[in-house]
Amino acid sequence: MSVALLELQRARKALERFCADYNRLAAPAHRLAITLRDDELWLNARDGTPLVRLCHREGGWQLFWPRADGGWERYPHLMRPQGIDEVVHELQQAPLHVHWGRT
Repeated sequence: MSVALLELQRARKALERFCADYNRLAAPAHRLAITLRDDELWLNARDGTPLVRLCHREGGWQLFWPRADGGWERYPHLMRPQGIDEVVHELQQAPLHVHWGRT
């Protein structure tokens, strides 16, 4: 198994734990799910709307949020590639998740 595949599986498990913790407190309409699309992990709303996209590049994870025009913008608080633990920590620190909204 390649290092990239191992990192992807590790990240998916970490994000699934994040979603499980988040979903315990969230109303059913606001629950989150993780999907794997090619080599990226996407955090989606219950209706399938993508909220966050994680890409493993340059030796770490990069976090992106969707723009209203359909493009993606890099999350400004994690501009350098990070380990998945730092990404999950950042997601946990944004209780209103304002960076997941469309602009």
